[in-house]
Amino acid sequence: LGLFSEDGDGVFGSYRTRFATYDTEPIYVGIDWSTGSSSKSDQTVVVGFDKDLHMSLLFKDNTTADPIERCNLIANLLNTHPSIKKIVVERNSMGAVYSSYLKKQLKSNLSNKVSEFDTTNTSKVRIIEQLVEYINTNKLTLLPDGDLDYEFGIFISSPLKDNKYTYLADPKASNSHADIVLATSKSIPLPYDLAE
Repeated sequence: LGLFSEDGDGVFGSYRTRFATYDTEPIYVGIDWSTGSSSKSDQTVVVGFDKDLHMSLLFKDNTTADPIERCNLIANLLNTHPSIKKIVVERNSMGAVYSSYLKKQLKSNLSNKVSEFDTTNTSKVRIIEQLVEYINTNKLTLLPDGDLDYEFGIFISSPLKDNKYTYLADPKASNSHADIVLATSKSIPLPYDLAE
């Protein structure tokens, strides 16, 4: 089945040992869009890591109903971080529309750093397993945050047909979402990004 940590604590193992706070500038950013705006809906999440893979940015929003206003909030936030080298945004569903609008609102030095990510089961498995590896080999730190802790704690692997598997928030958990997990997995640089 899926990639699990050696200590048997679920998909992300003892991820809590990776909690730390650093006052650094984000270099790599991932965005997971939401379409709703209520306490029960998923969240739009922006996650950023610095050059040493310390999580240095975690923005969550599920109260801004207007998607244009939400894009403006994110653009304003990102425009304050000229250090950003790469912004990976979810393209699925309305993501392509949000991404297009976001690029227009970003300063010119950031708009050309946006790349779109199509979430398929294959691509999700790849980025989640990269995140698992980075956590289990102590290559990154995570900001201590209650929502992040909850989402990482309920994230599971589930079997599919043909000996395949997927990753998702446990549907049996209350308030089952994986927005922070997905934004985090999009924001961590792949090994070839670190070579730049």
